[in-house]
Amino acid sequence: MSQPPRWRRGVGTLLGLPTMPIRKLLHFDASHLTSPQRRRHGLTLVLSGIEGRGPFVQSLAQGLGDVDDGAVEVFEWTTRRVFATLKHLAALRRNREQAAKLADAVMAYQAEHPAAPLHLVGHSGGAAITVFALEELARRGAAPVDSAMLLGAALSHDYDLDVALSGASLVRSFHSPLDIPHLVLGTLVFGTVDRRHTVSAGFRGFRERNLSSYQRLEQRPYRRAMFSSWHWGGHMGWTNRVFAAEHLAPLLRQSEPPKRCE
Repeated sequence: MSQPPRWRRGVGTLLGLPTMPIRKLLHFDASHLTSPQRRRHGLTLVLSGIEGRGPFVQSLAQGLGDVDDGAVEVFEWTTRRVFATLKHLAALRRNREQAAKLADAVMAYQAEHPAAPLHLVGHSGGAAITVFALEELARRGAAPVDSAMLLGAALSHDYDLDVALSGASLVRSFHSPLDIPHLVLGTLVFGTVDRRHTVSAGFRGFRERNLSSYQRLEQRPYRRAMFSSWHWGGHMGWTNRVFAAEHLAPLLRQSEPPKRCE
């Protein structure tokens, strides 16, 4: 499938916020990203923020699919209700249940394609669900995923990742000091997904701990080089289609051991 010009892919994500109410109602045809042929080459499960399905997670999935030849599938963890964003943020018990379902999906794919790479990519609230799922995988003794990406995680900055890091061979966490409205003011007032009224890890990074498991954590701050890929430091910049293709997808490929595909 041919891609739109680079500028159009970049602008498309920027227009996501004003057009979200309409675009959330439209069907996102992702069949070209989830074909059986792609699934044989690997799978990346993508999780939205608390806004749920819509232009931002679609842009993120499309950007990864523009480069990767494996399947890219959006895992829906929210209620899909337009006005339920705060519920998605605060319903800790439900969020843990959704993380368990994500762990189920991971293990099912691993059983079906044991040699294929598998990645998790979560944005904002979806990054928190990703961490909860990694904890669940570790508790079950499941095989770790090849990598997990946490984009602007809406978790408290001192959240203990010790258990979660056992659920992945590598966890990359991206944070931006420019993400003040969402991950400083927003989480101070409304709380993080782990129910702390504090600054989020997506703003300042996770607090490092002197534990062997933390060798699997790679923290990546926002850099000016990302500006030219349509990520201007804000909360939704991590989901820009151009940024995902040029900065995130190559990192996923680096995480894959050679000749693991079926």
